[in-house]
Amino acid sequence: MKRRISFVVATISLFALMAGAGSAFAALALPIRVSVPFDFVVGETTLPAGQYLISNPDDIATDLLAIRSLDGNSMVFIQGRPLSPRHDIYVAHTRLTFEKVDGREFLVRVWEAGSDSGYTIPASPLEQKAVQTATALGK
Repeated sequence: MKRRISFVVATISLFALMAGAGSAFAALALPIRVSVPFDFVVGETTLPAGQYLISNPDDIATDLLAIRSLDGNSMVFIQGRPLSPRHDIYVAHTRLTFEKVDGREFLVRVWEAGSDSGYTIPASPLEQKAVQTATALGK
């Protein structure tokens, strides 16, 4: 069976909200502002296209990410898994990676500009079900 899951890597513009140095492993150095041009899914929540602020809302739980729309209408918290630092790469621009499954874009990774580490977003039950459905239908 052929599984058609396309990866959409969207390089999203970064607007630094505060001046600062590079990030420490497993924590965003500063809140980042991104513009996502399409609706997307984080965990079990579908968020509309728009501008978002991604931050660590808690200094202790550095793997907790808050994704909040700038208009204040949407907010979701998600437990991310820190990606190991890769000293062979340096991310020049903030990058969000999405996986397109059955017509929906699922957020799967967050990389912060000026960092060699990032976060992966574990597949939610909603994403796992979408993958199973797509596979069963041969998409």
